[in-house]
Amino acid sequence: MPDASSSTGTSSRRGHNSKRPGRRVALIAMYPIPDPAMPELISNHGLRMIEATLRAASIEGLDLHVYDLH
Repeated sequence: MPDASSSTGTSSRRGHNSKRPGRRVALIAMYPIPDPAMPELISNHGLRMIEATLRAASIEGLDLHVYDLH
């Protein structure tokens, strides 16, 4: 018999069904190992556009963290 919690969107980890309150998002920009043939600065506009879109959406309980691992 399939787990009934999978159809309701609840978690059955550790033997209990519960939803986590709020929304957590972590955006991580990672860069390749430096190579002399690559430009010195790689733009992260895509990451910033996603961040701006999430913030503009005014999602209740949004916990947004942005990490730029340069």
